[in-house]
Amino acid sequence: MIVRVRFVVGCACTVLTVQVVQAADCSSTYDCTVDAGSYTSPYGLDSTGTNGSQDDNPGSGSSITITNNGTFSVNAGSQGYALHAQSSGGQPVDESTGGAGGAISITNNGGLTLSQGTYGSELIGIDAWSVGADADRDNQNNGSPGGDGGASGNIIVNNSGAINVGPSLSHGGIGIYGLAQGGDGGEGNTDFGVNQPGGDGGTPGTISITNGADITMGTSSTPISSGSRAWGIRAESNGGGGDPDPNTGDNDPAGGHGAAGNTVTITNNAAISLHVAGNGSTSGGVKGVYASS
Repeated sequence: MIVRVRFVVGCACTVLTVQVVQAADCSSTYDCTVDAGSYTSPYGLDSTGTNGSQDDNPGSGSSITITNNGTFSVNAGSQGYALHAQSSGGQPVDESTGGAGGAISITNNGGLTLSQGTYGSELIGIDAWSVGADADRDNQNNGSPGGDGGASGNIIVNNSGAINVGPSLSHGGIGIYGLAQGGDGGEGNTDFGVNQPGGDGGTPGTISITNGADITMGTSSTPISSGSRAWGIRAESNGGGGDPDPNTGDNDPAGGHGAAGNTVTITNNAAISLHVAGNGSTSGGVKGVYASS
């Protein structure tokens, strides 16, 4: 809020207040509190670990914390979200393990409104990702096993602000999305006849989403177009795949082992209203709450 004061000689002081649209800002790189206010641009934090080399292991993505106390009204342009956090591990070289994704925590206390604008894909109100890096699929270190995929961090989302996505969504949308993804295992190097296996998939983190405010997508008069998916809350914890290619014909005993998914917990205490023309798409359809591991 900017306050402008006009003084007139011989008269009482008149105070003019002008509401100014703010831009979200933070004093700390990966630990952000968005102050109360009105925002028209999305807010996101991304962290990627340093890439590895033949001498150094890759770095992990930083943990990210976002606490939002503002109100967002976003006409999507280059980003398709209102709030976003993603932490990704750095890329490994040869037999090194992929870098780990960091933990994600998003607490939203303000209303989020997101419309399609010029953005060419689905819209997401709150978007939280932790991704472990894939191991090297072109291991050049002779006689070394494949590296393991990187682990992902845990994800926590607590929402107490109403989320409105739409009304017209040409590509569908998601109210709250959480992804914990382990990296895939890397290739074993069998040069010189050394028997080396492929790498194992990375372990994903847990996901906990608690929603206490209404989520609305589309309206009864302007529903989401048929053929587009509509998910109120979506959470997936996916283990990384093992090395899929055991170098057929070489002296490689086997590909790596895939990792299991982790625990996903969704607690919803509010209405989820999805207005969709037809039955939605075959790539997800219409789901109020959708969890997988």
